[in-house]
Amino acid sequence: MSRHILGMVLVAVFAVSACGADDATDTSQPGALMPPSTTTEQVTTAQPSTTSVASTTTTQPAEEPVTMEDVVAGMQTIIDEEFADSEPPEGVTGPSQLECLDTGPVHRGTVFACASLPQTAPDFPLETGGVLAYVTDDSGRATWVTGTDVPDRTETLFRIYEENPKGLYCRDLTSPDVETWFSAAGTTGPTGYVLALVYWSLEGEPARMDEDLDGVPCETLFDPDVVSQVLAGGPMP
Repeated sequence: MSRHILGMVLVAVFAVSACGADDATDTSQPGALMPPSTTTEQVTTAQPSTTSVASTTTTQPAEEPVTMEDVVAGMQTIIDEEFADSEPPEGVTGPSQLECLDTGPVHRGTVFACASLPQTAPDFPLETGGVLAYVTDDSGRATWVTGTDVPDRTETLFRIYEENPKGLYCRDLTSPDVETWFSAAGTTGPTGYVLALVYWSLEGEPARMDEDLDGVPCETLFDPDVVSQVLAGGPMP
């Protein structure tokens, strides 16, 4: 073999050896090889995603709507408790029982009427009265008035409303000069305020009766104690 050919062979061998050396150097750079222990730690110490946590902690069960049956049951409980704490009149053997025909969900501002059935001795009959109620909040708390001149059915209440003047102001309901069933002869006591609330609800809660739009109509024409007493719920004298 000539020196020229031998020199070319040696150059080729050197070039191949040099390429192999470069490849080995590239694969040994920092970070090119991840230790197995590090990979394992990252997998085993991984935390649950924030999305999963949020979806678990913010999901709340739907609340059951308050129904008419709930409201009436609460009213009956108060009537029973008041009877147990008082001296019953002669001939009365137990608390009056509410008989209500309305059903379904209720909310603040719902108005309705029920019959109040007295429990008396057989030889001591009493006339059935009516109960006119206004729901004061979305929890189902109610305030009400009772009497023999109070409607004992919601349909009767609606008929009374249709027969009375519309578009009245709070000052009209508290004036003895304005003839309407809802004015209670101009009384500014608890009964008068319950009737004002009922009228306001039947009118569609107009702003003319609630100028500051706080959901409490006619409050400036009634004593603050009366307003608080009525909105707290329960039977009104």
